[in-house]
Amino acid sequence: TEIYTLSLHDALPIYERDVVIAEHYGYQRLLAPVTHRRSVEFIKSERAWRIEDSVTGKGSHKYSLSFHTAPDLMIDDIDASTLAVKDNDGNCLLIRTVGIHEKPSVIRAFVSRDYGNRQASLILNWTFEGTTPFAMGFLLVPVEKGENIETRLESAARLNWNVSN
Repeated sequence: TEIYTLSLHDALPIYERDVVIAEHYGYQRLLAPVTHRRSVEFIKSERAWRIEDSVTGKGSHKYSLSFHTAPDLMIDDIDASTLAVKDNDGNCLLIRTVGIHEKPSVIRAFVSRDYGNRQASLILNWTFEGTTPFAMGFLLVPVEKGENIETRLESAARLNWNVSN
């Protein structure tokens, strides 16, 4: 049995932002080994999360990133890089991709909150090929019922960042 190592590089709770950075080495067994690093940053003033994934190593690889949704949510396209995951009460989560140019596939799935009970849900899956080093990211912006979605999209635009590929 192989044991995979995870390294926590940094955890920075500060007034404006909380940041955690970690990487794992589970793909070192590949013919062209890679290391996956993820940083998650919560920007408190904007009520938004920035998630960046970077892969270092050599070669071309197939990447697959997924978001599993809760039951009874709907997915709407906002623009070429932004989706809205909406509930029936008027709340939504904007998901903006950075460094990913493909649209996600929407996979019907199930979620179980109690043993023996399952509810229909969705999985957003981005699958694509790229050459290492490679970086990609997601910006997650919640929008509460009654909030102006355009204003929150402007927040997302201010928080957008460039990943280098």
